[in-house]
Formats: sequence, C-alpha cells, structure tokens
Amino acid sequence: GTCMTACWMFPTKPACLTGGRCAWHGKCTADPCSAPGEDCRSTRCCSDQRGGGGMTCYKQDEYFATCAKSCDGKGWDCSALGNRTKTQPNCAWAGEDCASQGLCCNQGFVCAKKDEYFTGCLEIFEQT
Repeated sequence: GTCMTACWMFPTKPACLTGGRCAWHGKCTADPCSAPGEDCRSTRCCSDQRGGGGMTCYKQDEYFATCAKSCDGKGWDCSALGNRTKTQPNCAWAGEDCASQGLCCNQGFVCAKKDEYFTGCLEIFEQT
C-alpha cells in the first residue's frame, strides 16, 4: 500500500480537502465519515465535505455499503446504515473562512481577503 499524508499536515481548508480522507473542522482532521464510492459499513455516515451531503449510507450486501441519495433495490439490500447527511450550503457564514467558496451565506456580507492567512465574510456598510 501507499502511505498517505496525515491530515494534520494540511494547514488550510483547500489543502485539507485534497488530502484523501480528511475534513476541515477549524483544522484538518481525519474524516469520521465516508465519501461516495467508499465502503461506509464501519462509519455508518456520509461526509458532507467529501461529496456525501444529502446522502445516506445504504447496504448493498454483507460485504459493501456506500453513500447515495437513494437506493432502487436492484441488487442492493438498501438498508439505511445511519441517518441522511445534511446538505451544506456552498457558502460561508459570518466570521468563517470563505476562501474555498468565495461566497457568504449572510445577506449584506462579502468574502474579503484579510491577509495571506485568512479570507473571511465581512459585513458591508453603505455610507449615508
């Protein structure tokens, strides 16, 4: 097998999300959930950060289960292993890093670069 870089080695969210089974939760950590196409029998959850938003871990048989939006039963057991993962908006909230999305969820906020380390959602004010 090939060794993978440890998640804690990725200093930014964009780098973290290219690190295999890593997820960003304020820092880069090992993702406890599975991505679509991965076997989710042991995790019983789907990773919203790695493409599994809005998906459920469905059992195919005793040897495999994966994340999908639905299960049609054709060759699958279709038992749900865990709950459906919430779909995350493709935007950042006030105070969050918005470098990867470039968009803020809050009305009246813009994604602005502070410095080389942080790009965040800032409220805009109109002068009267």
